[in-house]
Amino acid sequence: MKVAFFDPFAGAAGDMFLGALVDAGWPAGELEAELRKLPLDNYTMQVEKVTRGPIAATHVHFEIGAEQHHRNLAAITGIIEASSLAAPVRDRAIAMFRDLAASEARAHGSTIDKVHFHEVGAVDSILDIVGAAAGLEWLGAADIVVAPMNTGGGTVNTRHGEIPVPSMATLNVLEAANAPVFSSTDRAELLTPTGALVLTHAATRYGKLPAMQVTASGYG
Repeated sequence: MKVAFFDPFAGAAGDMFLGALVDAGWPAGELEAELRKLPLDNYTMQVEKVTRGPIAATHVHFEIGAEQHHRNLAAITGIIEASSLAAPVRDRAIAMFRDLAASEARAHGSTIDKVHFHEVGAVDSILDIVGAAAGLEWLGAADIVVAPMNTGGGTVNTRHGEIPVPSMATLNVLEAANAPVFSSTDRAELLTPTGALVLTHAATRYGKLPAMQVTASGYG
């Protein structure tokens, strides 16, 4: 049985998740081919080797050419449903956005039909979440263990103004999944709503490194 272990010791974001999978062996060309199935254009995907502290890692990021729009759940679902993605990838991505809409709606006192995504409705966030859904299909792990997530702390500036870390949307995602967290700093946001969303959807359980024979590893 294939087992995967994610250790978000320095937090998590959508691009970090994609970078970890590419670093572990997912061909970047396959990731880009999956994303090109979406009816989105005017963006480029860049993959580069970087060093963060003492760790060599892979950075996957997107350069967006057009002005980014605020989208609601129906608009994002429509984009994904209009794609040629395989059904498991499409369904997982839509499920993630529905859960995120519920978290955002609760944070802002709205409903999932009325809430508009701002940072997460942008093209790069759609690419991150759909890419993560495709990456989990490539990974094909029957058991995915996620260690406690480092949230960071302090405050962060958003389109809604200055808010505490972890953000309300991130907290709602974590609460809904009953996911374990901790904080190593009060000066930075380490866990984004997208990062929390992807990891909680990926996890079959939470905990420490399980017994396994390591066949591949990667850092994002």
